Amino acid sequence: MVRTLSDLNTPVDLTGRVCVVTGGNRGIGRATASALAARHATVVLLSRFHANGVAAAAEISAETGNAGVHAYPCDLASFDSIRACAAALRRDFPAIHVLVNNAGAANRRRQLTSDGHERTFGINHLGPFLLTNLLLDALKAGAPSRIVVLSSEAHQATRLDFEDLQNEQVYFGLRAYAQSKLCNLYFVNELHRRLHPLGIVSNAVHPGFIGTKLVSDYIPFGVFLKPFTKLFGRTPEQGADSVVWLAADPEAAYLSGGYIIDRKRRPSSLIAMDAVIARRLWEVSETVTGLHDIAHVATDSRGQSASGSID
Repeated sequence: MVRTLSDLNTPVDLTGRVCVVTGGNRGIGRATASALAARHATVVLLSRFHANGVAAAAEISAETGNAGVHAYPCDLASFDSIRACAAALRRDFPAIHVLVNNAGAANRRRQLTSDGHERTFGINHLGPFLLTNLLLDALKAGAPSRIVVLSSEAHQATRLDFEDLQNEQVYFGLRAYAQSKLCNLYFVNELHRRLHPLGIVSNAVHPGFIGTKLVSDYIPFGVFLKPFTKLFGRTPEQGADSVVWLAADPEAAYLSGGYIIDRKRRPSSLIAMDAVIARRLWEVSETVTGLHDIAHVATDSRGQSASGSID
C-alpha cells in the first residue's frame, strides 16, 4: 500500500531535533524537509545551488509556520564544497539528530566530478560517504540519532567491479546508477556495524518510482513523460513517506541496517549483504575522499579507526 505523509498515526513533535536533508530544495528531499518542518524540527536544506535552497527554505517556512528552516550550499560533486559545508554545519549545529542522504544523480554519458571521479558514483556514493563521516561528531552528540540513505531496487541487477569502480572501461548509464545504489546499501550496512553501538541507527530506503528531475535528466525528452509518471508513478510526498518514517517515527527508533520499502524491512540482493565487500568499499572510499587525513571517521566494531592512526 502506498502511504502518504498524513498517514502517520500521531505526528511526532520534533521540537529541538536538527534534521539535515541533502537535495532538500526539490522532489523527495523537499517533501521530506517540509514534513519534518511541519513536525517542528529545525530543518537544514543542503543544495547544490544555494539560491534554490534559500527559496525552498523560505517557502517551507511559510507553509509550515516553522522559522527554523535553513539553507546551506553543498555540491556533492565537490569534496571541497562538502568539507566547507560540513565545517559550517558543525559550527552552527553541534548536535545533529537526523541526516537524510537524499540527493542523487543519473547520467546518460560518462561525466566527471570536479575531483575527477565518475559523476554518478561521486554524487550518489562518495559525496554522501564524505559528508556523513564529516558530520559524525555532531551525529554522536545528537545520539540517539538517525541516518537515512536513499537507495533503489535498481541495486538488485548489478554487482561491483573493484577493478573498474569508475566505469572507465565501458560506461552504461543505468549500470552506473545501479552500482551507485548498491554502494548505498554497502554504506548503510557498514554504518550500522560501526555506529549502532554508539546510538546511531542507519537505514536505506527505496522510495519507489517517482517522476522527479532525476528521471527527466536521465531519459532523453523525459519532460514529455511527465503525464505518464503522474499516472503510474508516485508523488514526491508518497516517496518521502518511508524516509520521514525512518527519520521521525518512534517505531523506527531501533531499526538499523535495514532496507526499507513502504515502512517495511525488505530483503536486498544477497550480494548487497556481503560484509567483506562493504568493508572493502569503505576502505577504498576513505582513500578516494581523503578521510585518512581527517579526524572525523566512523570507527569499526572494535572501536578502532578504520583509517588507522591520525596525527
